[in-house]
Amino acid sequence: MPQAENPPTKILAQPLAIGLGAALLFGYAVVTVHAIYEKQHRTSIERVNAAYAVGDTTYFPKQFDTAKPLVNFDGHSLFYVDHTSQLDSAMVRVGADDSGVYGIYKLSTAKEDASIVYLKVAPNDFIKATRK
Repeated sequence: MPQAENPPTKILAQPLAIGLGAALLFGYAVVTVHAIYEKQHRTSIERVNAAYAVGDTTYFPKQFDTAKPLVNFDGHSLFYVDHTSQLDSAMVRVGADDSGVYGIYKLSTAKEDASIVYLKVAPNDFIKATRK
């Protein structure tokens, strides 16, 4: 028996299907290129401004001489007053010492003397200091 030749059937919407597939592929390529670009430039796009002591891992040394100034802040020496335990989320960052190493904090909930500041020595653990 001779083989019956089946002519290829033509899809009525073949050009539309090819165009739609090409458009979807192009769109996927654009999204992928944009995602790669954003990931490479993430540090310039995203900025974190930590206003609280939460996440600050630069700790002031626990061993220090209480008679000597701890650090300088805004041109003034800070001296030891007391050791206190406070939640990191209750401490608002007001700046850094003059060397730029240690964060200087104030208690956000209390109405204390303006010269009272805090240095972080561990999570939820601070040194109370004052300007003299």
